[in-house]
Amino acid sequence: MNKKLISVMVALLLILTALAGCSIRIEIVGKKTQAGEVSDASDKATEPAESGTTSVETTEPAASSTSPVETTEPTPSGTTPGAITEPAEKTIKAKGILSTSPEGYMYNLFTDDTIEIIYCDEVKLPAKLIIPEKLDGKKVVAIGEYAFEHCKSLESIEIPLSVTRIDQLAFSYCSSLKSIMIPSSVTKIGDMAFMGCSSLKSIEIPSSVVSIGGSAFEECDSLSEAIVPYRLNHCGADVFPEQTKIKDHNGKDRPLYKTSDDCVYVLLNQPYTVLVDYVGDSKKVSVPEQIDGMTVTGIGGWAFDSCSELESIEIPSSVTDIGEWVFYSCESLQTIEIPSSVTSIGSGAFAYCTSLKPLKMPSSLTDIKNSTFAYCHALSSVEIPSSVTDIGVSAFMSCT
Repeated sequence: MNKKLISVMVALLLILTALAGCSIRIEIVGKKTQAGEVSDASDKATEPAESGTTSVETTEPAASSTSPVETTEPTPSGTTPGAITEPAEKTIKAKGILSTSPEGYMYNLFTDDTIEIIYCDEVKLPAKLIIPEKLDGKKVVAIGEYAFEHCKSLESIEIPLSVTRIDQLAFSYCSSLKSIMIPSSVTKIGDMAFMGCSSLKSIEIPSSVVSIGGSAFEECDSLSEAIVPYRLNHCGADVFPEQTKIKDHNGKDRPLYKTSDDCVYVLLNQPYTVLVDYVGDSKKVSVPEQIDGMTVTGIGGWAFDSCSELESIEIPSSVTDIGEWVFYSCESLQTIEIPSSVTSIGSGAFAYCTSLKPLKMPSSLTDIKNSTFAYCHALSSVEIPSSVTDIGVSAFMSCT
């Protein structure tokens, strides 16, 4: 199963487990000392002393404690923490006013009178689909998550010029889809947006697109050619199958990745790059500050997941972003020094790093997201700077 798809399910399970209760004792180290608990996603860390840092000691979840967290995704039945299951039937995410149209679409209506399509009734859709620019007189600006997922009768799709983004899994597993027209208005294609479109033979991504999510066209087994913009701001790992020939809009070969010392970097044709995958088995990894003259500014989501031999990693001061689930299930990982340049760490970044030792978070961070250190059983304490004002409900779940 695709690892990014697994991420959605793992995140669900961690949040659902958090509903059983998660207690975190926080101490303020400095001029003042207080104690507090974080048991809700909306709770903040206890107000820190001006010059102090926060030391967090984690405890097992209290059996009787519950957190009022509402999930928009379905609850898998018969699961245990950490178990991986097939996704259950999805639940619609309402971000604005949820409405339906006679054409068979369900959509979010936002306050600016624009629309995001989030669901379709496949029975009402023609095999050769032209998505309308407006529904009920409102402009369609986005194709939301899962909107056309598993619409196996679709053979061709035209997306209107009004659309600016295609979200994750939007057209995934449309197995009969042979052609799709992406307009020049689109700037972002989400993770796994077209994954599993096994009949798709070619795709042209317009030069307006500056961000392509990981695994966007993975498992498109018939995809022989893809035209990709020369310059991108972001590109995830495993965007295309190995057999796909990638060219730019001038017909020249357009490589997307470069491998060096078992680290895979994305080629954005920018002065910077991001480490998006690690294919080695070393116990110690030192990420370079530059590769071929490009500054390494980030470590992408899932880059080191399940690297069971990895014990320590050095991150350069050029890195500002650490993606979600980056070190997921690196069971031997003990030490990591996060530089002060890092301003963002994604959800689940260290989840299931069961050997991780106490560490210090940089003062450049302002929050610790859900599941960041979930199930880090050896993690007894984390030093948190006063800059952190928000700690996710499951950030330290099952840390002993």
